[in-house]
Amino acid sequence: MTVTMIDTRQVCAVRKCSTALRPDSPEVVCAACVARLRAGLRTLYRRGRSDRGASMPTLTEEVRFTSERQGRGSKVSIGIVVRSSEPQAPLADQRADTALRDLKTTLVSWLRYLYDRWMPTTAVCLGISDGEGLRRLAHGYQHVPHCAPTIEGMAEYLALRPTWLAETPEAGDLYSMVMDGIDRCWRAIDRRPDRQYAGQCDEPDPDTGAVCGGDVYGWPDRKFARCAACGLTYDAASRREELLNSALALELTAAELSKALPQLMARDSLSVQTIHTWARNGRIVARRRNGRGWPLYSVADVVEVATSTPTRNRRPRHAEEVAAVA
Repeated sequence: MTVTMIDTRQVCAVRKCSTALRPDSPEVVCAACVARLRAGLRTLYRRGRSDRGASMPTLTEEVRFTSERQGRGSKVSIGIVVRSSEPQAPLADQRADTALRDLKTTLVSWLRYLYDRWMPTTAVCLGISDGEGLRRLAHGYQHVPHCAPTIEGMAEYLALRPTWLAETPEAGDLYSMVMDGIDRCWRAIDRRPDRQYAGQCDEPDPDTGAVCGGDVYGWPDRKFARCAACGLTYDAASRREELLNSALALELTAAELSKALPQLMARDSLSVQTIHTWARNGRIVARRRNGRGWPLYSVADVVEVATSTPTRNRRPRHAEEVAAVA
């Protein structure tokens, strides 16, 4: 006779978590999962601190900024997007907006469900007019959580009630849905670097002989750039060198130079303040002024100075940074 032992141990209801729970425990999910869920909720309403002690925005603020951000850009003769004097339509990030809206819907649904389950109903009297000047009393129930109807308010309300998050029969689904919404918000702001413009495609069409003329873009961390029209691949470094050589005869403002030259010269940055400092020191001279009175500098002069000036490392200002460098 074969006896089959059935494992009746209760485990955490969260998927991919096999933590065993006590048989007499009212919790449905383990303490570690509840702690992770509460930590995720705190990122939605609690500001963090950087290494220097500066206040950091919440995850909700970061996603909201990404969703509502506005961009300006126009092509000038240097061949890449540098600046536009005319405001253009806002460039909203639909992915961030959708993630934020779906997370709010999830929090509202679960908050209503948990409040109705855990909070006792409160009878209230409602005055109703019957159209003849008389008022009848009707009994109803009030189910309104005492929190702001925002993502920050609802997240804080839930994070302060670990019993609701641990002992609700559907706590496993609650964990999965809320954490999935928070992860989508993180992915919405964790964007890869913007593509860099690498000129126009000069590949002739085999049938008509006309030049393609499509825009060529490449990622900063890749060696090749691709035409968006025909798909032809170019060497990114060679394309940057060609654009830089064609731009040496141009005269641009400090803002345009700080935007364009780091891409063409493979520099980390070239600030406007650095260009103005070179002008004050006499290393570069403004050739003329544009219609707005801004000084225009020769691209060739700025490239020559930038090439001969080594990039300086920032000096550590705090004890923690000094220890890290040491």
